[in-house]
Amino acid sequence: TKLVLTIEDKYIVRGVLDSTLVFYPNKKYVISNTLALTPNAHLIIKPGTTVLFEEGGTFSADYGKLTCKGTPDSLITFTSTGKSYNVLNHFSFNENDTIEYAHFHHFLLPKFDYGNFKDCIIDDCQGIWVKHTILNRCNVFNINPSNEIFDPNSSNPYHWAVCYFDRSLYYSNIMNNQGFGPLWRGYE
Repeated sequence: TKLVLTIEDKYIVRGVLDSTLVFYPNKKYVISNTLALTPNAHLIIKPGTTVLFEEGGTFSADYGKLTCKGTPDSLITFTSTGKSYNVLNHFSFNENDTIEYAHFHHFLLPKFDYGNFKDCIIDDCQGIWVKHTILNRCNVFNINPSNEIFDPNSSNPYHWAVCYFDRSLYYSNIMNNQGFGPLWRGYE
């Protein structure tokens, strides 16, 4: 009988950030519940860093400063903690934030509010919600809406829009998606 131990350098991150914090690529960061940035906060995510989200984990940089610039050879990865899709992860950015060379992977209806995405990948998600966000030279693929979340009779707007975009897609590739297209356009 073999005993195999896997030890990871992992940090659980949640709460309100009111200072400067740097995420480094040699560690894993888990967003548990909510991470919110105040106007004094500056979160720097270095190229090659992996940020994991627990179910329902949200990230809000509405008021703080975010530096999230990967490189073509060293993407910043945002993904769920497990094999199953995490429910309704919400990514909210300041409208002046630019997210470059990042990979958003394996979420159940991720919701993106504000921000400018350049050279990013969004894939393997069960639906997508993109509002007040610009995708520039991004690849969005393998978005397969889940029947579990689509309920046109629901009063919850997340259940109305399985694939929703309300801003510009500049030179972006939207490909290999099932049931793709805005199913409901009126929610504001």
